[in-house]
Amino acid sequence: MTTHGEAHALGPVDPEEPMTVTVTVRSKHPGPSDAELEAMASTPIAGRTYPSREAFARAHGADPADLEAVEAFARRHGLGVAESDAGRRQVVLTGRAADFASAFGVTLLRFRGPAGDYRGTTGEVRLPPELQPAVEAVLGLDDRPAAQPRG
Repeated sequence: MTTHGEAHALGPVDPEEPMTVTVTVRSKHPGPSDAELEAMASTPIAGRTYPSREAFARAHGADPADLEAVEAFARRHGLGVAESDAGRRQVVLTGRAADFASAFGVTLLRFRGPAGDYRGTTGEVRLPPELQPAVEAVLGLDDRPAAQPRG
């Protein structure tokens, strides 16, 4: 029997189940160096300047080529592109569970755990070599709650 911590597998996910997955890609420019961060931190708050959202996106957003590579990968696997945003460095994909499982090389199972039922993966998420340097995260293959409400 397959388990996820205290959860146990109920069986495979319906291959037709609709899913939405977010792929986060790297910034086209590395972040500030330690010296630059130190200089920023030593500047009094009143003297600091901040870029607009647009300027920040231009400086730290995704390279359009990385977004296009993820979009092409998605289309090759029968997935739709719901959104592609360079400023947020994200591509939001939609499609069927079977297509996501095939695209990312995972098995999707239903699990039951203390927090309820959820979709989870077995196997390591796989990406083609040309995407590996660009992709930082694949979010949404697993839909278990990430936080617990406090009462």
